[in-house]
Amino acid sequence: MIEHWQQLWAHSQRHHGQRPALLAPEGELSFSQLGQQADQWRHFYESQPHWQVGRCVALPWRNPWSDLPQLVGLWLAGGVWIAHAHDSCHAALAQELEAGIQGPAVGPGRWCTILFSSGSTGPPKLFVRGWRQALLEAQANAAKLNLAAGSPCAMLVNPWFGASSKHLLAGFLQGWCQVIGRSSLALLPGDGELLYATPSQLQALGAAPEASPRFAWISLTGEACPLSLWPLLQTWAQPGGQCLNALGATETGVVAEQVLPLSAPWQGFRGVPFDGKDVAVVGDQGQVLLDAGAIGRLQIRGEALIEGQLLKAQQRWQLEPTPSRAGLMGVLSNDLARWNEKGELELLGRSNQLLKRHGEWLDVTPLQQALEQQPGVQRCLLLCDPDGLNAWLQLDQPSQSLLGQIAAALTGALDDPRLHPQRLFGVAKFPLNANGKIDIPQLQAGPCPGERVFSVDVEPAGKRLELQPSLDSLDQAQLVSKLQSTNLLWCGAIPAALEQSFPADVGLMALGFPRHQDPTSSSSQRRNFKQLASDLADLVLQIAGNHLGEDLWLGGFSLAAWLAYALALELESRQVGVRGVFMVDPIDPFHPLYRLRWHRGLRSWWRKGYGSWRHGDVGKQRAIHRSIRQELIGEWILQEPPRPIQGSMVVYGGAWIRSLSRRHAQRFKAEPQWCDLLTDRHADVVSKPELTKLWVPKLLDTIKAS
Repeated sequence: MIEHWQQLWAHSQRHHGQRPALLAPEGELSFSQLGQQADQWRHFYESQPHWQVGRCVALPWRNPWSDLPQLVGLWLAGGVWIAHAHDSCHAALAQELEAGIQGPAVGPGRWCTILFSSGSTGPPKLFVRGWRQALLEAQANAAKLNLAAGSPCAMLVNPWFGASSKHLLAGFLQGWCQVIGRSSLALLPGDGELLYATPSQLQALGAAPEASPRFAWISLTGEACPLSLWPLLQTWAQPGGQCLNALGATETGVVAEQVLPLSAPWQGFRGVPFDGKDVAVVGDQGQVLLDAGAIGRLQIRGEALIEGQLLKAQQRWQLEPTPSRAGLMGVLSNDLARWNEKGELELLGRSNQLLKRHGEWLDVTPLQQALEQQPGVQRCLLLCDPDGLNAWLQLDQPSQSLLGQIAAALTGALDDPRLHPQRLFGVAKFPLNANGKIDIPQLQAGPCPGERVFSVDVEPAGKRLELQPSLDSLDQAQLVSKLQSTNLLWCGAIPAALEQSFPADVGLMALGFPRHQDPTSSSSQRRNFKQLASDLADLVLQIAGNHLGEDLWLGGFSLAAWLAYALALELESRQVGVRGVFMVDPIDPFHPLYRLRWHRGLRSWWRKGYGSWRHGDVGKQRAIHRSIRQELIGEWILQEPPRPIQGSMVVYGGAWIRSLSRRHAQRFKAEPQWCDLLTDRHADVVSKPELTKLWVPKLLDTIKAS
C-alpha cells in the first residue's frame, strides 16, 4: 500500500503542480513546491544509518508551513509518524515509542501513523493506522464530496487527530487548496468549498462574522452534532450548503451515507455505511440485534480498519492486531447505535454517556434536546458518573438562578422519569483538548483558574429515592452503593431534620411504605405487617447481596415505626444481625381504635355506601386511614403476637392520645430505651425544630456509640 501511496502522490504532482496546496501566514505553497520540499525530507530520512521502511519517528507538529513537507517526506520514505503536538503531555511517551517499536516493512498491513486516543488526557490508548485504511477512507471521502481541483478547503482538525488523515490525503490527491488551523481561516480569498472540523471546534468558533467565508460543505468528525449547534453551522454555510457527518468512532473509519441540507431543520444523524463496511448492532453477549429500535454497540467489519493497538508487555511494545476473519477486519466500538424502521443506522453516543436499565440501553436523546432547548443553553453534555446521570451545560451567562430555572423546567419537559439527571452543572465554556473535542476529564476535575462551576440538584433537596420493587436496577444499585459498615434502614419518608444532619460515614436508605389499600376489599386480598416485612426483607437482601454492614439499625415514624420493628424481627429470623430499632412516636397498637371487631364493622359500613353520605369525603378518608392501620397493626398484633426483638428498642414517645405507652412497650421489650417528647401534636415530632433537636442528636449518638 505504501507503493500505491507513492504512485498516487506522483500522479498528483504531475496534474496539480502549479495549484496552491497550502495557504499559511508564511506564504503560499504550491503542490510542486510541497513536492520538492517533501523529496528533500525523503532523502534526509533514507540517508540516515539503518533506515528502513516501518521506522517510527516522533515528529512533533508545530505549524503546517514547516511540518507538512516533513510529514509528507516521512511518509514517502516509508516512515511511521508518531503523531502528537510539540507541547503534548505525551511527548516523552512518543520518544519511548520511537526507540522501542518498529512497523512492518512489507505486506498490506504497513503502518503510516501511531495515534494517541483522541478523547483522553489520561493514560493514552495507542492505535495504529495503516496505509490501506488511510487511502481507502481518503478515496471514499473525496468521492462523496466530489470537489474540483483547486477547491479552497479549511481544516480546523489538527493533523495528528485520528480522522484527519482521510481529509488530508484526500486533499493531497485531489488537488485541493488547504488552510489548516482556526487562525488561517482569514487567509481564504473568498468563500470556500469545505470546512472540516469537530462540533466542539465549531462551538468554540462561534457564529460566522460578516466578513468570514461561507462554505458549500461542512464535514463533521469526532462527535455527533447536537441540536443546539445547528443554527451556528447554518451561519457558516453558503446558500444550498450541505453537511456531511462522520458516523462512529474515528478508529473504525465508519462514514455514513447521509447528506443533510443546512437550510433545513436539524435532524438526528443517521445513514447507511459506505460500501465495503459491514456494520452490525450487537448486544452485551455479542448477539446481533436486528430489531428496529434495539440499542447496542456498533460492530464494524471491513477490508481496512485500524491495524491494532500498541500494548507494553515485559518492557516491550507489541502490536495487538485487529481481529480478522474471512479476510475482513473487525472492531467493536464503544459507540451505541440502533437501526430505525427505514433500515438506517442511528448513532446515539458513547456507552459512557448513556444509561443502562434492566440490561438494555436507554436513549437519552429526549433529555439532550429538552436541555438544549432551554433559554441560555448553548450545549449539553451528559455523563453517567458513578452517582448517576449528570448533565453539564455550557451557558450564555452562567448563574445559580438560571440553573435552578432550567432544573425546574426540566421536571415537566420529560415524560420518562428515568431520564431525569441527578444534577445539573453550569459553566461558561467547555474545555477542549488538543484534538478539538470536549476534554471530559478536565471538565470533571474542576474549573479552570478564574472560572466557576454552578450546580443544582434536579430533584428537591431531601427527596430520597426509596427502595421498592418497581425501581430500575441502576437505581437500586445506586441506593445500595451508599451502604457503609454502619447503616440505618428507614421505613417511610425520612424526616428532613434527620437526613440533613446524617453523617457521611453511615449509610441511610429509605425503604418506603406500602400503598394504601381499599378497606372494602376482602380479607384474602389484604396484608398485614408480617407479610409486608417478609416481602421487604426479600427485596433488601436480594438487592444488597446480604451485605448490610456490621451494625444495622432500622427506624420509622408513627405507623412506619411498626413496619421497621416487623422488618427487624424478619431479618433476625433470617440470621441477620440487627443492633436495634428506632421508633419515633409510634402509634399504640393496643388502642381500642385498632380492634379487629371495629374494623370488620367499618368494611361492612363502606360496602353499604354509608360513609360518604354521612361524613363526606373528609370523613371517608379518615375512616380509610383508620381501616389501613387496623388491617396492618390490629391483625398483626391480635392474630399472631410478635415476639420481643433481640436488639435494642429505642422509643421517642409523644404525649398524644394514641401514642405508645411505656406499659405497652414493655410487651415488646422488657427494658426499652425511652425518651419523652412533650407534645400532644403527633406531626410536630418530625416537623418542629424544638422537638427534632431532642430526638435526632440522641439517635445519631446511639448509632455512633455502637
